[in-house]
Amino acid sequence: MELTDSNTQAKELIEFLIERQTLNTPINTLSEYINNLSSEETAEAIALMVLGRGDSGRQPSDFLELVKEAQGVERHYLVEKSLLAKYLRSGLEKLNLH
Repeated sequence: MELTDSNTQAKELIEFLIERQTLNTPINTLSEYINNLSSEETAEAIALMVLGRGDSGRQPSDFLELVKEAQGVERHYLVEKSLLAKYLRSGLEKLNLH
């Protein structure tokens, strides 16, 4: 896994959220996008979200470990986060990939 690949995928997800996630955007639109992510992309997005959320005490150096821990986590975990775009953006900033 290349960190730059995670960066690209996360940026695409953030762009999708910013462009399409409004109060009137159906949740199934977001779900459909996330369900099209590969299992590795899902794990990377979850790891980035956890890092960006900041409440886990995890550091940028823990990113690859977070990806391993996120393997097998259901995709709906991402959909349930109302501040997903904010968390992903913050995760990218912590990794200096913004």
